[in-house]
Amino acid sequence: MSDYLRFTQQEALSAGLEELGLYYAHRLSFQEVAGLVERVCGQPLICEQTLWNWAQRKAAQRDAPLAAEVAACQELPFPPLSETVESMMLRPKRSWR
Repeated sequence: MSDYLRFTQQEALSAGLEELGLYYAHRLSFQEVAGLVERVCGQPLICEQTLWNWAQRKAAQRDAPLAAEVAACQELPFPPLSETVESMMLRPKRSWR
């Protein structure tokens, strides 16, 4: 990896290729996405393992804020419950004759 890529925290493969791979990974298998990228680009730029790694990393990125949000909600008080329940199911049936 070059100094520039290390400094800018980029990888040798472009972010656009990763975005394309992750977009189609929601719709196709990793094998099909790797084949699609090869057809589009003219050469095999990614493999199934790379797609798996990207998906795992993206899931971890999205999971952390959600886990923090859930933890913050657990500290909130539970809303008060009503003593009575009003429901259409509890009302007597009317005859329409």
